[in-house]
Amino acid sequence: LGELLAENKAKKQEQFEEMVHANRYCPPKALDEDEEAFLIEKDAERRAAEKARKESEKEASNLYRMAVAQQDAKKDEDLDLAKLMGQAKDKKK
Repeated sequence: LGELLAENKAKKQEQFEEMVHANRYCPPKALDEDEEAFLIEKDAERRAAEKARKESEKEASNLYRMAVAQQDAKKDEDLDLAKLMGQAKDKKK
């Protein structure tokens, strides 16, 4: 009985090693249609999300630039007004 178990164990080990060796050198299996469609769908989703993110960043950047430009314009307007007020005061003196 011990010899029979040892023989079976050796056969199974040999089969396992042959299977591992054979699988190591075989090319990977090709994708089936479902797998390919799934990957294409996920890639399209990723691209759409990236496009939306870029558009959002561009819009936020434009809003920031407009706000800075408005602040600069207001500062310039205030400076011009202050200069005019200063000139008006100088003329009164």
